[in-house]
Amino acid sequence: MKWIKRFLILSGVLIVTAVILTAVFISPIAKSIVEMNSKKWLGRQLTIGKVTVDVFTGDFTVYALQVLEEDEKEIFIQCDSVEGNFAWWKLFDRYIEFNKLHLMAPVISMWQDRNHFSYDDVIRHFSAPRDTAKRREPMDFSLSDFSVEQGTLYFENKNV
Repeated sequence: MKWIKRFLILSGVLIVTAVILTAVFISPIAKSIVEMNSKKWLGRQLTIGKVTVDVFTGDFTVYALQVLEEDEKEIFIQCDSVEGNFAWWKLFDRYIEFNKLHLMAPVISMWQDRNHFSYDDVIRHFSAPRDTAKRREPMDFSLSDFSVEQGTLYFENKNV
């Protein structure tokens, strides 16, 4: 009987420790994963200043977000901050749900040169045929509250 009590106490301590460590280290881990995989996921390189994630509520804030152009020298989109709420537990049901997504002071720079736009590579990335052997079931996506505050769009027509 005494070993059961010790086992339960040790298990409880390990679970609490795991939750605390996850809460402490999830923000730098998330930043690293997004920056390393952004080219594969979006077709563009992302740079991020700082990320804060609350694993209990799903709230997150991304500071100093930049999406680079295809050449990775110019900035395509920059944003002071992106705040949101993500229902991460719904991923187990193959459902991506953002309850809130707020872009603070985004600046978007686009250009057109005859029939080509600065974002053509992104369209090609998402419309390219996928390997059918690796194809998975599609996931549902929901975004219920989207807002942009103090946004700026620059457009350059290089034909003129």
